[in-house]
Amino acid sequence: MAASLVLFAVITVALLIVFWFAISALVQLKKTLVRAEKALGNVDVLVVNLNERLDPLLYDLHGVVQQADRELSRVDEVVSTIRDIGDKVNAVTRVVNEVISSPLIKVASLSAGAREALRKIVGR
Repeated sequence: MAASLVLFAVITVALLIVFWFAISALVQLKKTLVRAEKALGNVDVLVVNLNERLDPLLYDLHGVVQQADRELSRVDEVVSTIRDIGDKVNAVTRVVNEVISSPLIKVASLSAGAREALRKIVGR
C-alpha cells in the first residue's frame, strides 16, 4: 500500500506539473493575443487615418490626370495641324517649283542662245 501511495503521489505531482505548464502556456497565450489585438486595433486606426488622407489625394490626382489628358488632346490637335501645314507647304513648294523652274530654264536657255548668237555676230 505504501508503494501505491508513492505512485499516487508521483502521478499527482506529475499531473500538477503538467497542469501548471498548461496554465502558464494558456496565460502567456492570452497575453500574446491581447497584445496582438491591441496592435491590430492600432493598425486599424492607422488604416482609417491613411484612408482619410488618401481620399483627397486620389481625388486631386484624378483631376490632374484628367487635365493632363485634355492637354495631351490639345497637343495632339496642334501636332496634327502642324503636320497639315507642313504637307500644304510641301505641296505649294512643288507647285511653285514646277511653275517657276520650267520658265527659268527656258529663259536661261534663251539667254545662253542669245549670248552665243551675239558672240557669233560680234565675231568672238
